[in-house]
Amino acid sequence: MINNIFIFEDEKYSNFLPLTYLRPVYDLICGISPLVAKIVRVFPEANISLHCREQLKNSVKQNHAGIGVNNLNTSLGCLIINGRALAGEKFRERLNLDGRDRLFISEDDELIAGYLNTENLYTLRSILDDGLSSRRIINALRSKTEITHVDEKLLQYPWDILKVGGEQIALDFKAAVPMGIVKGEVHIDVSVLDEYKLFVGENSRLLPGVTINCEKGPVYIGENCLLKPNTYIEGPAYIGKYSVIANSQILPGASIGPNCVIHNSEISNSVLHGYSRLDYNCLRTSYLADCVNFEPQSFNLDLLNPFGQEPALYLPGAEVEAAEKKLGVLCGDFASIGAQIKLPAGSSLGVASRLTTSNTAAPRYVPCFIQQTEPDAFAEMNNRETLERLEYSLGLKEVELTKVERDLVESLHDSLGSERRVSKIIY
Repeated sequence: MINNIFIFEDEKYSNFLPLTYLRPVYDLICGISPLVAKIVRVFPEANISLHCREQLKNSVKQNHAGIGVNNLNTSLGCLIINGRALAGEKFRERLNLDGRDRLFISEDDELIAGYLNTENLYTLRSILDDGLSSRRIINALRSKTEITHVDEKLLQYPWDILKVGGEQIALDFKAAVPMGIVKGEVHIDVSVLDEYKLFVGENSRLLPGVTINCEKGPVYIGENCLLKPNTYIEGPAYIGKYSVIANSQILPGASIGPNCVIHNSEISNSVLHGYSRLDYNCLRTSYLADCVNFEPQSFNLDLLNPFGQEPALYLPGAEVEAAEKKLGVLCGDFASIGAQIKLPAGSSLGVASRLTTSNTAAPRYVPCFIQQTEPDAFAEMNNRETLERLEYSLGLKEVELTKVERDLVESLHDSLGSERRVSKIIY
């Protein structure tokens, strides 16, 4: 039995920017649930504590009420787990947990997990303040523990999440709900194929003209959702609570978080964290953090290498050569895309970035807190201007920016002085 689990993010959280500027890597969504929830599901009996960058500490405490943050309990044996782990059904059995101190290493020599007793937990705690890295933990504990290689891999980049999205929706659905449960109102003129793979939450309404196709995978519709006529949903797909969808196609691999409004759009193989709005848009193979708005008739391309060449993908602070065939757009929290903008394949938009015009080709990479002012002109937003825009945008969604969130945005703005430059934009 595992009593304590310590979930940490290592230095490779930076591979997932701009999505991880305002959240730890284990809070990224893969399928229906965040990575941390999948770990908790494997070890339901354990006490959970979390470790993150100091800048995120108060935000993580707010979002994970009742869970210890950046406080390692050294009094009992503890299983430490890398927050980039994608914990599946066999994750636990692949770890030889017999009470002995042991590090579990991937074939790529990255730390996946480790079981540590008091003496080695003190060693781990001594390096927490400087931030954790797989290599640093391994070097600190290699001579004091057994090393075991296991057949598990860690997520490396955001596109790794998108590649397994549909599969993870099906697995999360299987673990979360019984098959064929309909608590909401499904009108008699709604068409449902393979109804035993459909879940509809309480107070949700599916109006006439909606079609749900579960033949290729389950469809989960959360509570208090409204699906209006001419909406087609094909599983595996997930619709979060309080979302509204009208005259749209939600295709396999789509994971739409809470309080989203989707009108006249097509979404496939993409993650939307929540509180986003799309209207007359096409979103493919993309990942949107919280509160991203698309104005009408904007869309993204997702075919990266039509001529067989490996593309360069621009992430904050790094250019990545990736053997990917498809990737749409990665949007940081509060990003905004104006009307009739064509986003290039593999594009990345930073936190609170704003594209407003379609008269020129859209950039492939826009840093955080940069706004487009004219077709060929961009400007940096100062702290006050950023917060005013965020509060206005959230106000339209009837959501308030909490003090913790406000402080985090201000802290991020201050810390990105060298990166928050118009000169960093890449076409």
